[in-house]
Amino acid sequence: MAWSSTSRTAAMTSETADDLRKLVYPETYFVGLAPAELRLALLSRGFAPPASKPLRYLELGFGTGFSLNIHAAANDGEFWGNDFVRAHVDGAASIASVSGADAHFLPDAFSDLLKRDDLPMFDIIAAHGIWTWVPDEDRAAIVELLKRKLAPGGALYVSYNNTAGWSSVVFLRQMMKLFLAEKGGRAEIGDAVAFARSLQGANASYFKENPIAASELTMMASRNPVYLQQEYFLDDWKLMSVAEVERALKPAGLQFGAQFPIILHDDDLVLGQRGQEILSTLESPILRETVRETFQGMGFRQDVFVKRAAKLSDEERRNHFRKQAFLMTTRPRHVMLKGASPWGELDLSA
Repeated sequence: MAWSSTSRTAAMTSETADDLRKLVYPETYFVGLAPAELRLALLSRGFAPPASKPLRYLELGFGTGFSLNIHAAANDGEFWGNDFVRAHVDGAASIASVSGADAHFLPDAFSDLLKRDDLPMFDIIAAHGIWTWVPDEDRAAIVELLKRKLAPGGALYVSYNNTAGWSSVVFLRQMMKLFLAEKGGRAEIGDAVAFARSLQGANASYFKENPIAASELTMMASRNPVYLQQEYFLDDWKLMSVAEVERALKPAGLQFGAQFPIILHDDDLVLGQRGQEILSTLESPILRETVRETFQGMGFRQDVFVKRAAKLSDEERRNHFRKQAFLMTTRPRHVMLKGASPWGELDLSA
């Protein structure tokens, strides 16, 4: 997840808000935040994409600003972002000063953004790794910001921990937090993970009945401590389904548009024949997406919501696709047709 810009940081063991502000998130590029990818996802689902030139883009809680700087340098338009870690803001600004991109990095909390009078209307607002990990008042501030500052026809990218895939991990998280609470300042995150692994090694039934939790626990050994801290040990952590996220965003005038990555739009892969038959009997768009959510069972979702975006006819959609520019980085005969997917190794040769 990216760092939030919440004005209130949850207490975690002996960490304070000042301690958290000193931690720097790893530099990582998130392709789902790319304007071109968001447009393509919406086109795939038949929605008119946001305006492209000049683009007005806002990333909430941008972390190190690595993705935001790349997008600002590679696209025409204004790029804005906020983050409450001062090192993130200063580092991102120094990179933009070299690239010459039209980028603005703000040390504001979400509620502070609502007080600014210099923000433009945005075509795209992105919130990667924010929604699940902030308190309710920050989510409310985000919704109000979307209501005021996301232009009609604009899009929101939001990623979050999804109930369908993460519900079995809730107990593991609670148990590790209780362990740290008991030990006070005498234990660290690694100790909590080791404690949970000792229970798994003692054949605790929970891990047999909840294989996703067992898999998560195994992967914790190789994960960045900053990631583990944010993911498992903050007090503010709220799972949601896609329907619940849409309901929360409704006051801002948003509706579900598309899921990312685009491979998840493939009904044959996601639903299979029987699932497609079930889906064909349903009319409600959000119920149909919930059914897809059921078949995926993914713990982490990346969704694009739209604000009064036009629905395209088949011909309009084809015309939009024809106007898309693509860059060939390798010859087709060199493209690997086997690779990882949410369903294991996927063979596209057929």
